[in-house]
Amino acid sequence: MEEAVQELLALHPRPDAVQTHSDVIAMDVLAALHKRGVRVPAEMAVVGFDDRAFAALSWPKLTTVAQPNADVGTAGAEILLARIAGQPAPNGRWLRSCPTRLVVRESA
Repeated sequence: MEEAVQELLALHPRPDAVQTHSDVIAMDVLAALHKRGVRVPAEMAVVGFDDRAFAALSWPKLTTVAQPNADVGTAGAEILLARIAGQPAPNGRWLRSCPTRLVVRESA
């Protein structure tokens, strides 16, 4: 993660925000930015994905995209069981959508 943040900071023009695919990665980004003296969110905003419990405990508190984990798990199990049972994919493909919401905290 250190190298990725270093490359991000070397870009011209330098981005003023980064969105990660997980809160764990976002926490690593926060730490790497802090280590380099980059003020979050004044110089760079950081947004995670998942809304893990620790996201509200970080410094600054992590802005994140919350997903309904139970619904995601249920949808995955339903698809897996249907495939095991040999059911055809609806409309030719397996797809489920679960609503997300932005949880605005201090990092963005």
